[in-house]
Amino acid sequence: MANTKELGFFENRPPLAQERFQITPEVLLEDNRSSVAAERIQTWKNAKKNHRLKMILACSDSRIILPDPNTEIVVNYIAAGRMPPNPKHLLLENLMSEAAVVIGHFDGDTINSGQMPRGCGGLALKESHRRDGKGSRKIDNFVDLRVYDPDPILQAVRSAMHIAGKTKKPVLAVAQDHRNGKIYPIASFEHDEDLVKQIFIRGSVLSSLSEYNATELYEQGIPAIQLGQVPDNLQEFMALGAERMKSIRMAYPNNYVESEIQDPSLIFISTCLVPFQARFPITGDKPGRVFEVFAPRYKDDSGTLKFSLSDLQPSLEQAEFPIEQSINNHGQDGKSFASTNTILIDTDTMTLSQELASIFVNEHGEFIQNWLRLPGHKIFVSRTTDGILEEIEEFKT
Repeated sequence: MANTKELGFFENRPPLAQERFQITPEVLLEDNRSSVAAERIQTWKNAKKNHRLKMILACSDSRIILPDPNTEIVVNYIAAGRMPPNPKHLLLENLMSEAAVVIGHFDGDTINSGQMPRGCGGLALKESHRRDGKGSRKIDNFVDLRVYDPDPILQAVRSAMHIAGKTKKPVLAVAQDHRNGKIYPIASFEHDEDLVKQIFIRGSVLSSLSEYNATELYEQGIPAIQLGQVPDNLQEFMALGAERMKSIRMAYPNNYVESEIQDPSLIFISTCLVPFQARFPITGDKPGRVFEVFAPRYKDDSGTLKFSLSDLQPSLEQAEFPIEQSINNHGQDGKSFASTNTILIDTDTMTLSQELASIFVNEHGEFIQNWLRLPGHKIFVSRTTDGILEEIEEFKT
């Protein structure tokens, strides 16, 4: 396992940030231009150069704790939902990554023998669909098409199985307790040529994929596999996850209580592959501050950066969830997204950011206008080059 000092994540840790602070352009610029951010971004570039990055499919939930954002590409989709084919293919087959991990998550305070633990709002909506039928909102469409299962364990496994069928790289499904950051390995897939040659997964998980039985699935708590059954090049990922959990516990002793409810300050929609936590080490260090949505873009034959509306549609649909919650719960202590007052749309160019912001505002229409009418609510657009925030300004609708 690599020395953690070489990875640059635990060394030169930023000072303990205050419990609640306003995320402003000035704060983000200062954070991103700090020596800690420069070191972390360089570590990420080195991992990319050496083909050591891990591609992570994780929920957009602000409580997700990444083991080592300095060596990860993170695609944030609610409930770790299925990605559109184009960005999935490009990210999985790119030589800069050596393996893929799907991170499902749940509330550790709801673990009981024989019962499914509670996951995120996306999983709860999937369960509602099965019980009451699909709604007509944009987030309903996203959940209907891209979330496989309301169970946090099975959702992670189904997403990992889908990815394992699209790549020759090792794939690992894990489940994280978002209250403390503990990661449980659930299923691993290793390949030989074009075939999956080795799969490790508990029998109770396999049987529940065919016929769901929560009593059997959770008879002994979270149905994890052994650490020794994790692919070799993901053993480091698991070890860093354990270290990160301890680090969070020491730095933010109230995190377990605070993470019961998701109440981020920022909704971050970005095309940049360098994780937010690596680029903004102080703002992003504390779990629960940033709800992230990945926005795919591509280069046409002339090298011009563009959006494919079909690939972008899932990102636009996901954003409806936090905005709706923010409107409904504004100013109510203890409610989800009650304090969410800032959206940042970040791409490679200001022209592209402005274009994405316009698409975003038009997509959500009066809905986003109602959100913007709330006191202190605003949208910013920014330009990022190789992880460096070059400029940021308010977007005028």
